Amino acid sequence: MKELLRQALLFDFYQELLTEKQQEICRMHLQEDWSLGEIAEAVGISRQGVSDAIKHSLLSMEKAESKLHMAEKMWNLRGMIDKLDEMAKAEDSSDKLREQIAKLREETFPEESFPKDVIVESILEGSRE
Repeated sequence: MKELLRQALLFDFYQELLTEKQQEICRMHLQEDWSLGEIAEAVGISRQGVSDAIKHSLLSMEKAESKLHMAEKMWNLRGMIDKLDEMAKAEDSSDKLREQIAKLREETFPEESFPKDVIVESILEGSRE
């Protein structure tokens, strides 16, 4: 079950990297819970072809995740947000809350990756165009 959820999450992030046919097959398999036989009949290929397409698609998405870590970062952000929510409900939580907000900010826009002045400059340039 965990693996299927991970695959669905990867599909949400990286489906645009797949061909239209791979997207269709993965959507049927991961989101609509079709069997390999049902997918094969619907798209007009063999069950082995469906299996191969799913395997190849998952490998492509795993490769993208290993380089970009988008799904992992989103999952970490969700955990931080849950912690912030818990802390906000607790009394005398201001120091802990500020600490979690700082972690969330760093996770979202690491200073070394996106210096504030570069972000502001790129936003300003975009608004001038």
